Amino acid sequence: MNIMVIGTGSIASIIASDIDNSHHIIVGVVSRTLSKAEKFIKINGLDNAKGFDSINECFNLTKPDLIYLAVPAEARYYYLNTVAKLECKLLLEKPFINTADVIAISNSLNDSKSQYYEASHFTYTERHKHILNGISNVGDVYQVSGNFHFPFTDSSAVKFNPKLEPMGSLGDLGWYPVRNLVYLLGDPGEPISAMGTLRIDKSTGSIVGGYGIIEYKGFTFNISFGYDLPAVNQQFSIVGSDSELIIEDTIIPYSNSFIYKSEQPLQYKFSQGIEPYKENNTHQFLPKEPPHKQMFDFIENDHNGTDFNQVIATMKILDYISNNFFRREVCFLNQ
Repeated sequence: MNIMVIGTGSIASIIASDIDNSHHIIVGVVSRTLSKAEKFIKINGLDNAKGFDSINECFNLTKPDLIYLAVPAEARYYYLNTVAKLECKLLLEKPFINTADVIAISNSLNDSKSQYYEASHFTYTERHKHILNGISNVGDVYQVSGNFHFPFTDSSAVKFNPKLEPMGSLGDLGWYPVRNLVYLLGDPGEPISAMGTLRIDKSTGSIVGGYGIIEYKGFTFNISFGYDLPAVNQQFSIVGSDSELIIEDTIIPYSNSFIYKSEQPLQYKFSQGIEPYKENNTHQFLPKEPPHKQMFDFIENDHNGTDFNQVIATMKILDYISNNFFRREVCFLNQ
């Protein structure tokens, strides 16, 4: 698949350099300035790519099968109106600004002639498809818990700039536990109540972490996320009447991913009984490709696109957290 990349940030760099070593090819890179696009190509060793400062010129000359739009939330509309008119598959990188932003994007793309996709890698993986097929094993759902802790302190990153990324770590790290909830259980509906705290960096005003609990009809959802926490934690669990689903590395697998390169089996398990380490049904996978490559392989052969109702449902929960969790100032980046 020939891919055109719009954006030259860190996630675009990671994905582009890795994908270009597979059977997919980066053929064009677009930035607001030609020099930035050409620098991105050189740094990432994209030998087949050309740099552009014009979307239409890049599209017409490179004829991509997919456009990968990986720009900050506030910059997205600068490109989206042009991209939506092109007959080409489109992959959108989060974060988003708010629910209204997602709905506006969905409406603008609904009029296009191509499929569009949201770039939560785990939703395209073999493991998560197996989990989704077996989710009824948990029985009636009582409690859902999702964490994404990822230590990060580079104060120059756009994620610490509320003008470019208004939701900070909530829209970045917090996205994944919520997206996982919606992917596996569907839209939970309107919350009944909530209690939680968002940690706001005093020097930048950005959301650097948070934790809390939301009550829905029939179950509770616990969430914890943050750049300011000491170790990576990406566990996701669902406790039900019949068993507990546990995934230790739900977002970036601890093997065969763009960060963790070892080749150990991935797993998830349904635990039961008073000796859960014995009484569980553990499923193991040794995927041939990491999640982001599975995503591109899926898109290459798909003709339906992402169900953006799930993306909207995810964003509604993040908006609810943003509006209802208490905000507490912390000294993080200037400790």
